[in-house]
Amino acid sequence: MMKRILTLVICLFTILSIQAQLSRPKAEKILKRWYEYPNVEFKYIPTKFYGYKYDSTSRLKKAERAGLLRRTENYYSSKTNRWHSVYDLTSGSLRKYIAYVGNDESDEHISQFANVYTSVRDFKEVTGIRLNADKNEGTIEYTIIIKKVTPFGSAFGLKKGQVIDMKAKVVLYDDGWRIKTKTLTTPYDESKLEF
Repeated sequence: MMKRILTLVICLFTILSIQAQLSRPKAEKILKRWYEYPNVEFKYIPTKFYGYKYDSTSRLKKAERAGLLRRTENYYSSKTNRWHSVYDLTSGSLRKYIAYVGNDESDEHISQFANVYTSVRDFKEVTGIRLNADKNEGTIEYTIIIKKVTPFGSAFGLKKGQVIDMKAKVVLYDDGWRIKTKTLTTPYDESKLEF
């Protein structure tokens, strides 16, 4: 009886220690499942805001310089003591690159924003794994490759074939490793997204 209990404890310990190890193939599997590669990345752009805080945001200015957005309103209100700016798409054909338009109640300066599709990204490889001393948290370093680029992605400096270094924070739970880091992506479905 004691022999069976000891064997069971050893087996359980072995299973848990194997589960705790984070190899590159296991890290790749975790990343692909969590981020659903290939995926579509999108970026947040304020489109209606007050004050100077967001008037010089790089994404907004880059989209404006690329001719994707135009400022439709820009005025100073003595009532609020702030500048008011509103941006809109320069062409209706760009609407297919808008993932979502919404109101932002969390920021006193922004009242409306858009999430714009920038690129289709695919997983390339795990380049490194760093675990803390307790081996229960760590960072997976990996690369992705840009497969397709939207006009917004081009305006933000993305290029087809570009390889980008990425990092994901991971934590070991009783059922295995989980990713803590989440970026703005959605699974890529070619039938729904035509770029």
